[in-house]
Amino acid sequence: LRGKRVLFWTHGWQKREPGLKGKFRNAFYRLAHGLLLYGHNAKCVGLGCGFDADRMHVIYNSLDYRTQERVRNSLDPDAIATRRREVYGEGDQPAVMAITRLQPAKKLDLLIGAAAECEKRGHPISLLFVGDGPDRGRLEALARERGVRAHFLGAVYEEKTIAECLAASDLCVIPGPAGLTVMHSLAYGTPFITNDDATSQMPEYEAVVQGVNGALYRAWEVGDLASHILSCTESAGMRGRGREKSIEIIERFFNPVTQRVLIDRAVSGHKADDLWAAWHGPLYRAADSERDG
Repeated sequence: LRGKRVLFWTHGWQKREPGLKGKFRNAFYRLAHGLLLYGHNAKCVGLGCGFDADRMHVIYNSLDYRTQERVRNSLDPDAIATRRREVYGEGDQPAVMAITRLQPAKKLDLLIGAAAECEKRGHPISLLFVGDGPDRGRLEALARERGVRAHFLGAVYEEKTIAECLAASDLCVIPGPAGLTVMHSLAYGTPFITNDDATSQMPEYEAVVQGVNGALYRAWEVGDLASHILSCTESAGMRGRGREKSIEIIERFFNPVTQRVLIDRAVSGHKADDLWAAWHGPLYRAADSERDG
């Protein structure tokens, strides 16, 4: 009414919603001049609902990457090796980590089932769970029952400890919906596996590029999850180049600098451009150069 642009910063859609709920959501979103969305799946659903592509700005999501980069660069290789022995043991089996609140929605029982399947195929893995929650007791009992080597570290809030655990791991896996955990893992160069069900996923899962910095398994299929875990941990490319690509995608898209620029463009009235960050990135490194200069 006062001539000012109004933007809604929102998750948007996971899928098209039938009935009154979907109509109400779409009517509400149309009140704004534009939408700031975390991911491209939401934009695709919005297109299917008749929204203008130029008004839906994908701005991604991020954590405090500046701090994470500083912590990552300060990590001591000996400390990482020690941490790996502490939480995974002395063996050379693949080390697979899950960091999240331990609750049924994350479907961590599927990870334990996948570990048992890997053992059955003759390729045992070790698991590390970082976090606490109502599902911890059940998961500990399930790991014992299935004969899976699993260490439960509990809740950890110290960033250096989290960084050491991630750097000491070959993979991070969340079988259920994975949100900012994806950002956390990739920021420390640890490839990520989660499910491929866009209708139940969080937008951050879009940072996982199949075979490049992790994998998307067929949702809820334990055998397929086990296959992807073994494929990723046996791949020399994933252990080397995959770690570089994990960090690269954070620095190109999923960081506060890129978010700020994309939000500023939307506020200034630019049309949404899904390729702008790709063509002009990595903006994070450009900001570093300006600051150092």
